[in-house]
Amino acid sequence: KHVEVIPKQDIKIDYFLGEGFGASRLYKFKITTNEGNIYEFGDVDGFEAIEYVQTPETFINANGWYLRKITSPDGKHNITFSYEKEAFRQRSRSTPIDSPDPSATIENQGGYSLSYSDIQSLRLSQIKTTIETVTFEAGNERNDIGYSLYKDMAKVAKTLNAIRIDNGTHCKRFRLFQSYFEDNTTYKSGGVGDFRLRLDSIQETSCTDTNIN
Repeated sequence: KHVEVIPKQDIKIDYFLGEGFGASRLYKFKITTNEGNIYEFGDVDGFEAIEYVQTPETFINANGWYLRKITSPDGKHNITFSYEKEAFRQRSRSTPIDSPDPSATIENQGGYSLSYSDIQSLRLSQIKTTIETVTFEAGNERNDIGYSLYKDMAKVAKTLNAIRIDNGTHCKRFRLFQSYFEDNTTYKSGGVGDFRLRLDSIQETSCTDTNIN
């Protein structure tokens, strides 16, 4: 078996299969470019950076393999990506309906059908290079997504509170201020489906909260 790259590119892709959820599954793959840079996705160094999704109609499916590590051709430099596992229920609302859908796989709220997916995802927490560290600081629990079947396996999804950049001699921080768009139509349900997270402003400071911009 081999990987076909469409359109053709001068890269090499190695993939690795393992057992999981009762079947053989792709748990890691590695891309090597023509220059010799190596990109590793999925399970690297024992941390499984894979997103899983389950809907009422399906079993658990791998939905994405996150970038974990980039290594230079000489092996002397690398960039590592760290994540926190998060779990949430993603809902999508359809057009209004006059009566409840008889299907057992569809919720009905406030006069519209509401389908959902339970997602075990990942939140980027840090990018680290040989000269610099970028840290993504979590904020409050999000109001626009619900609790998941995976809530006991991962943390509840949170907002992004700040981004901190530190190279050892200089450190700065970008603070994100957020609120929510809220549904004000007649189909408002009173649940998480009524909200969408919104970025209101950004504040740049030193890491000691001085020099505010």
